[in-house]
Amino acid sequence: MAHKIIIMHDRGEYSAGASTDPLTTSRHQQVLEAAASEMAIIGPRFFKAVKSTMVRNVELPEDIREIGDSQMLVLHSLVKGRQLSSDLAERFNVTNPTMTRIVESLVNKGYVERQHAVGDRRCIFLQLTDKGEDVGKCVEQNFHDAIVRFLSPPTEEQLADIVKAHRHLASILPDASAEPEVQSAESSRMSRRAERANRHETMRRQRANRRGHRNHLTRTA
Repeated sequence: MAHKIIIMHDRGEYSAGASTDPLTTSRHQQVLEAAASEMAIIGPRFFKAVKSTMVRNVELPEDIREIGDSQMLVLHSLVKGRQLSSDLAERFNVTNPTMTRIVESLVNKGYVERQHAVGDRRCIFLQLTDKGEDVGKCVEQNFHDAIVRFLSPPTEEQLADIVKAHRHLASILPDASAEPEVQSAESSRMSRRAERANRHETMRRQRANRRGHRNHLTRTA
């Protein structure tokens, strides 16, 4: 999928266009490496710091404060709708057994339930229970509030820089609106597979009934 990249230049910023100047190319590579290093370090630290701010909220229920990082990410994803366990594992770059353990802990808490796809029990959908819906929305709101508290110290100008930096990142990320389309396509495939399985099962039963009827006629003849 091609992504539209929007670059917002300020005075003194380097152009994102290709350059034949070796010095400019070298400088761009240096800045690129520095940006990658900062993101690799700051990203995980930011998430943990915000989560730490959130769980210190004494008004937050104890069971929510005990939710792990991975569990929180899964809840956040499922708030948007049911998803395949294998898709979540791929999205968070973990193995299927690892995702199974994460989901199992949420199932045991009554937040998530598994649903086997009709016609193919190998495909397992995950969706939030009513309790999980309430917890998921509570986590999202409290996480947002924790970010607001965490970002209070910077000045207005610094906050504007943060907004701008994240808009740069958003411009190179996959379009979030495409995700439901993928899920919809997957659901359509699952529905078609289920319909085929139902037709095959109906035909099998009809053949069995015809054989049974013929056997009955043979015995009574």
